[in-house]
Amino acid sequence: MRLLVKNLDRGMPDSVVRKEPESLYFHYEGVTQLRSVRRDKTTPKTAFLPHFLVSMAPWPELPKV
Repeated sequence: MRLLVKNLDRGMPDSVVRKEPESLYFHYEGVTQLRSVRRDKTTPKTAFLPHFLVSMAPWPELPKV
């Protein structure tokens, strides 16, 4: 299962986002900040979005999330 956490700070490090599931004793596999790629004629530009994808590990309490 994956959770989408929206509207956080664009410059927020992944380590800060990881602390929240840990504090709630949720088991997760990874945290990834989403990016937007804008392709111009000259050079592609990548921008970080204020959204994070949290991949949850399978465990019995997961349906309660």
